[in-house]
Amino acid sequence: MLYEKSRRGSITDAKGSFVFLHPGACFDPRLASFYLENLVGNPVETGVAASHLVMAGVPARYPSIRFCLAHAGGIFTSLVGRMQRDFETRRPGVSLDVELPLQAARRFNIDSIAPQPDALELAKTIFGANHVLYESDWPFPMGTADC
Repeated sequence: MLYEKSRRGSITDAKGSFVFLHPGACFDPRLASFYLENLVGNPVETGVAASHLVMAGVPARYPSIRFCLAHAGGIFTSLVGRMQRDFETRRPGVSLDVELPLQAARRFNIDSIAPQPDALELAKTIFGANHVLYESDWPFPMGTADC
């Protein structure tokens, strides 16, 4: 039954929901100039959201939810290796009861909006090429029309 809680305890997980994570606004006053709220703030917020999900063990606990990260994973793409190292060196405040960050990253999908081809190649390495979803970002100029 669709509304019955699954064995893992989530109606959303049982439905196999698709959740696209894209920040709506960045309220960091340091980023108010030069369009940095979008250029820097959005990829940072995407990465912070993904980091919280991974450190809380959400992707492993709800494996049927298909999370998709905007901005080719944002800063999470570059920092997940550092997070993995935190697990390996048993840093304070890091719960070892959750899936390792690099393994959890493979549970995410990402959009293809990356600033440079090399950034998208890194994202493919981290998340898996089969987890990259084409995104144009239309009608905004940050995206691409190339497939």
